[in-house]
Amino acid sequence: MHPVAVVQRYKTVAANAANYNLTYTLRVSNDGKMAVRDTGNSTPSGTDQYQDLYLATEVFNASQATLQNANSGVTLVQTNVTIKGKPKGKFFQQKLYKIDIQFSDTGSNDKSYTNCNTNMWHVMGTQRGGVPDATAASHGYFKSSVNQSRLVVSQGTDAGSGSNALVEVRKEITGLTKKKGRDAWDNLTASERDKAAKKYGINQYAKPKAGEGIGIYQAGEQGGNTSKVMAHFAGVIARSGGDYITLENFALNPGATIYNKTSVNKNWYVRMFGSNQSFYEYHEQHEQQDYGDNPMAVRFRKA
Repeated sequence: MHPVAVVQRYKTVAANAANYNLTYTLRVSNDGKMAVRDTGNSTPSGTDQYQDLYLATEVFNASQATLQNANSGVTLVQTNVTIKGKPKGKFFQQKLYKIDIQFSDTGSNDKSYTNCNTNMWHVMGTQRGGVPDATAASHGYFKSSVNQSRLVVSQGTDAGSGSNALVEVRKEITGLTKKKGRDAWDNLTASERDKAAKKYGINQYAKPKAGEGIGIYQAGEQGGNTSKVMAHFAGVIARSGGDYITLENFALNPGATIYNKTSVNKNWYVRMFGSNQSFYEYHEQHEQQDYGDNPMAVRFRKA
């Protein structure tokens, strides 16, 4: 586990931001070009205070173009509120702009879909309109040891459980399916699991791009609800260097309302993962009660 990159020396400099005080800690990318309000080691619940995103202009332009090309339901808007600073060890100060995040299909720009898988689909543009139909699919992929191609794992309307992707990924790695594949994965040593993760591009080696997604699945004997597969998904809205920004919500977050037969919620949040702490490492360390001691994280892309 690498130390989390947290920088507090960024400050607001916008002329019209006299009443905007940056009083909270920022988590900043290694290259200094992205920053979010730090959530610490907790999942924000019932609060909309962890939605602040700051991007350098070139990162904003690239991320917004990628989301538009993916027909994403999420739009980024650059404001004129800016902050300046530089991570420790860097020579150049970066100027970042505060970014507004808007939602096209939820009836209000301040609400995302509540269910994490639907929220991810919305970011990716895989499924627009909230309620998945028979043709809706997002896809997980990772390196294939057989031919170095990408193995596509179909994720249809059962993506909430993650069972298809979890079984198929374990099958590729262990050569076994269902219960035997689960046992085989759990029985690997920590070193063997790390080697497999690196080889197949999963877990801490999963590096999603803007317009893609990432999901984590329950596995292992310690912690977690072993009677069924637990899963969590996140859409990726920006990336710079080895770091990426996730947009997340979850089904049990308070304050949900119904829009077009689908649950929406204004208490979504953004996080930063990547070179200092991966999506996988965070959930493995802090949410073992949900995902067990040997969870599996997979990168998702639009088919």
